[in-house]
Amino acid sequence: MQRRFGVMIGAVALGFVGALSAGPSAAAGTVDMGIQSGFFYAYEHDDFKGGSARFQGTDKDLSDNSWDGQAGRIINDNISSVKNQTDRDVYLYEHSGCTGDPYLSQKHSEDKDLNNNDMENKASCVQFE
Repeated sequence: MQRRFGVMIGAVALGFVGALSAGPSAAAGTVDMGIQSGFFYAYEHDDFKGGSARFQGTDKDLSDNSWDGQAGRIINDNISSVKNQTDRDVYLYEHSGCTGDPYLSQKHSEDKDLNNNDMENKASCVQFE
């Protein structure tokens, strides 16, 4: 009887250890934590290079925003490319308060060069629709 109990305990312990080693990370694979859905990304340079910033909602005045991890490097009038990973259209406006010439970034789209749309280094407002 003691031998059966010992074998049963050993099997349960092996099953538990096996379940731990095959946890969620092994089943899920590698996750890219860079670009995440649900965010609008703005980039300092063409082709999504240089400083970056992400937005989850409207920001009517970019004059007090810095590139992620780069305090003092202001975003205002310095956006050159964008990725819209949201389910919403996002507008960039030339002036704070969301006035002036608009640029539309449709949901789930990207634009690697805002110069093609006459918005290169002009955006001062991000508005989610």
